[in-house]
Amino acid sequence: MATYVEFTRSNGGLAIDGGPWKVIRSEPNDVNCGSLEPMWCENGKYCLSAWVLPCATRSSYSVSFYTDIAVNISQFYGLTTLEYEWQYSAWWGSTKVAPGVNLPITSSVDGEIYNNTLTAGNYTQLFTYGTGWNDPPFKKNGLTVISTDPERTIGYIHLAINITFPRQAGETINYYVKNAEFKIVIPEPPSPITMITHGTSTSRSSGYISSTATVNYGAPGPLVDQPSSVSIGTLIGSTMGATIFVILITLGLFCCWRQRLIKRGIGRVATEEKNSTSTTIESQRMGPLDDTPTRDQGRSMIPEQAPPPSTHRISTTLTANTARIIDNPPGYSLLSLPHDRPDM
Repeated sequence: MATYVEFTRSNGGLAIDGGPWKVIRSEPNDVNCGSLEPMWCENGKYCLSAWVLPCATRSSYSVSFYTDIAVNISQFYGLTTLEYEWQYSAWWGSTKVAPGVNLPITSSVDGEIYNNTLTAGNYTQLFTYGTGWNDPPFKKNGLTVISTDPERTIGYIHLAINITFPRQAGETINYYVKNAEFKIVIPEPPSPITMITHGTSTSRSSGYISSTATVNYGAPGPLVDQPSSVSIGTLIGSTMGATIFVILITLGLFCCWRQRLIKRGIGRVATEEKNSTSTTIESQRMGPLDDTPTRDQGRSMIPEQAPPPSTHRISTTLTANTARIIDNPPGYSLLSLPHDRPDM
């Protein structure tokens, strides 16, 4: 079983060739099947092929190509009724059937069956020149209700292309199917669900109040597988962004730390200058801290001494008698000096 993503990316061949398709034949010994790449298969994909050789013995043969697809329900809002587009191209020809003969061909999507008519092509033209497959593909649009697993996470879709062709004795028949495509149409998100609830209100004008709650569905998941690895450019960009962010944070922290240190240094210098100024003013107000007197203080604190008496000349005034001592010679005392006589 292939997933929906694997189916859309497949090579269009049988399972034995790496594709999603399988085959059921009415007579396995007479009907040969495989995945072929002739020039009339387009887009680099396989053609589903069945052929009957002249040695076959049956008068008719049936061939059914089928596949089962697993769908992730969450990619489609959890819905199990899905709209789809289904198409394929087919060709058949025979060595004994003229071009233009019609055969019924059917296809089915789950239980929905589509009936079409397949016209025989020019056998010689196709195998000789690789041309002649010009019929448009069969296309159908429809709705299907898919079955799911018990958890309702995976849905399953069955596709099949069936044909039955008559055969004449000694006839060679070739049958091809190409470009079998099945696409799920992305649905619109479901309308929001509005719930009305009632309860007792404190308002006197109305006995009830109503409240609404809206539930929105999320967006669908991706319809194709996303690569799990991150591109090199994204990794380099993320790494460089993270590195620059760390560098900016580090520079910011360093600048804050340096600014704090500068503020602390300025504050310390201002404090020291303030303390020095206060100390100078206090010192000027209180005077010197030691006991050494200044010049003026010493002058006021040391008592002045009288100048020594002159040994050469003394002048004095007496109240009773006036005596003048002039040039008291050495060796004479005051008592030994003769009194001056009054002036005559």
